[in-house]
Amino acid sequence: MSYCKLYIDANFDLDEMEGVFALGFKECICISMAEYSLFVNDSRVEGASITSSTYPVDRSRYYVEIDSVSNMDNEDNFNRALVELVIWLRLKCDFVVASCDFEDYITEVTGWNWTPEPA
Repeated sequence: MSYCKLYIDANFDLDEMEGVFALGFKECICISMAEYSLFVNDSRVEGASITSSTYPVDRSRYYVEIDSVSNMDNEDNFNRALVELVIWLRLKCDFVVASCDFEDYITEVTGWNWTPEPA
């Protein structure tokens, strides 16, 4: 199974965030058997410092878990589709970062994940 967690901060209420995310997912993820769950981040800390080692978790109002049944061909498609989704969401939201094993891939493709300054 392919898996990724995204942390998202935006000035949307939960219903708005669900709508924005659903639209991005529909436009960017063209993989059958892919699904997501959007959650309110109960670990959010108002005014989190960018120097915090848990900054993405502290800052983000929401997080999303995305899963897909995996095989080798599907894994590459999953990764490329998630990059497109992250780029799409970054145009709509204040802050979008990937977590888990996907962090390095996002940095490699987009040039930035969550460090204080883009690479």
